[in-house]
Amino acid sequence: MKIHHAPNSRSVRIIWLFEELGLPYELEIYQLGDREMRGPDHLKRHPLGRVPVLEDGNETIFESGAIVQYVLAKYGDGALVPKPDDPEFGTYLQWFHYAEGMLMPPINTIVVETV
Repeated sequence: MKIHHAPNSRSVRIIWLFEELGLPYELEIYQLGDREMRGPDHLKRHPLGRVPVLEDGNETIFESGAIVQYVLAKYGDGALVPKPDDPEFGTYLQWFHYAEGMLMPPINTIVVETV
């Protein structure tokens, strides 16, 4: 699998996930703001020219939350996430999506303005 990554971006969490699961991966490294990220090849992978993007065979997935869910469902073998029949599964999904949708946008703003 190939992870399209830029240092100091949300793609770091995808690398972390792969390391936690012991999954092999290849890195395509960009610097934030690289022209290559706005080029036609990368725009086919992510319509906004961002990272992370995961290429897994014929599948191309962007957005870190979607990639995390995809990798855990397809390759996680029950690690790091409760099973759907676990009473905590709904709570897990609730907080996973709350963090992505409500917490990360203001945190990203603070980090970008600070760094």
